[in-house]
Parts: sequence; structure tokens; C-alpha cells
Amino acid sequence: MAVLRVGIVLKKAANWLLVIGYWLLVIGYWLLVIDYWLLVIGYWLLIIGYWLLVIGYLLSMPYSLFPMPYSQCPMPNALFPIPNALFPMPYSQCPIPNAQCPMPNAQCPMPNALFPMPYSRCPIPCYQFMNNPIIWLHGDCLSPEGPAFQAHPEAQAIWVWDEALIDEWQLSLKRMVFIYECLLELPVVIRRGDVATEILAFAKECGANKVVTAESPSPRFQDICLEIKRSLPVEVLPLEPFVRYDGYIDLKRFSRYWRVAEKYVF
Repeated sequence: MAVLRVGIVLKKAANWLLVIGYWLLVIGYWLLVIDYWLLVIGYWLLIIGYWLLVIGYLLSMPYSLFPMPYSQCPMPNALFPIPNALFPMPYSQCPIPNAQCPMPNAQCPMPNALFPMPYSRCPIPCYQFMNNPIIWLHGDCLSPEGPAFQAHPEAQAIWVWDEALIDEWQLSLKRMVFIYECLLELPVVIRRGDVATEILAFAKECGANKVVTAESPSPRFQDICLEIKRSLPVEVLPLEPFVRYDGYIDLKRFSRYWRVAEKYVF
């Protein structure tokens, strides 16, 4: 149980590190854009200053006194002057990749995009930015005080009558009535059929991005979780043990179990 809790904490920490890393990448991108436009502004200020010098030379200075000969101009000849061009730097020398260039639509290969990274290339799945889970109730946790309800009190819950399990275990009508009476005391939607299929359909109806449930020792529980994980993440929360006892308990009869557990419960 302690290992499971550590795993849950590490998973949450990894998700937060991914989110932080992504936003640092976005901030770095926009800093690069700002630096680029500062370079453009500095370039045009240099052009303006150069032509002011030329005008000053034409108005009042003989050629021999001109302070900056053309051969010593700090601007490369290939870039100065630039007729019929509003963009001061050739694409081949642009420090920003063409796919992310913030130029106007007519000059930029990525029009109508305000976000620097296309949604399809985002390294973090969208469900990690949201928190809209559903709760899956099963036979090993029918308490309104269960860990899933405690962790997500506003989440919608679902119970699925497992038809395959009912047929395999030949559950009695008395047992099913008892479970149904327990469900009536819970805020839960009741369905019947294949458990994984019904849970995924319910999650889609609710717009959920995660399935939360309580742990179970049942091998069938593990199989259902693996099936759900193909489409949505599953968070399995540990249960508070009813009896803290490490010794042997005979589970063939409830009376034998209760004979041992009663000493630790009361």
C-alpha cells in the first residue's frame, strides 16, 4: 500500500514537471520572438541613423569630411539598401524557423495561428490540463465514505452490473438485492453490460478525462483497469483496511472471520 501511495505521488509530480516544462518552452519561444523584433527595430534604427548622416553630409559636409565612408558602414552591402522589401532580413538568415515565424499571413507559412505550438504537437496530453474524473464503483467498495468519493466529492459515479461475472459466479438474487440496496444510498448511475465498455461510454458522456476507483484484489479488476487504460488514465486509490491484522484468518465462513476480526474492530 505504501509503495502504491509513493507511485501516485511520483505520477502527480511527473505530470506537474511536464506542465512546468511545457510553459517554460512557451515562454522561451516568446522571448525569442521579442529578441527577434528587437533585432529588427535595431536594424531599422541603424538604417535611419545612416540616412540621417547622409542627409547631414549632403546639406553641410564636403565628401572628405563625411564621418563614415560607405566601405566602413557596419551594414553588409547585401542588406543595404533594400528596395521593394519591408522585411529587413532574408528568410535564410532568420533565427526563427519558418514554421513558427510570427510574420503577417502573406509572408508567414503558419497563418491564423496565435499559439506558437500546434495543438497536435503539444507534448502533454490535453487531459493533464483538466481535472474532470468519473468514479467507478465496484463490489469491493460500496461505501459513501470510500476514497474515491473523498478525493472527488463532485465527480459523477457509475456502477456496472458485470453480466459475465454474474453468470460465472452464479450470484444469488439475495446477494444482488443487497448490492442494489447499497447502491440506492449512493449518488451513482447504474448500468449493465461489459464493465470497461460501459465505463468508457459514461466517461465520454460526462466529458471526463480520468477514471478514479478504489483498489481491489480481484484479478478481474486488474483486467478491466488495463482495458480502460487503453483509452483513459485510471487512478486506483488505496482502501483503509477494515481490520488491521497480519495473522491467518479462515475466510470459508463469515463466523470464523468475525470471531477474529471482532477483537480488533471494537
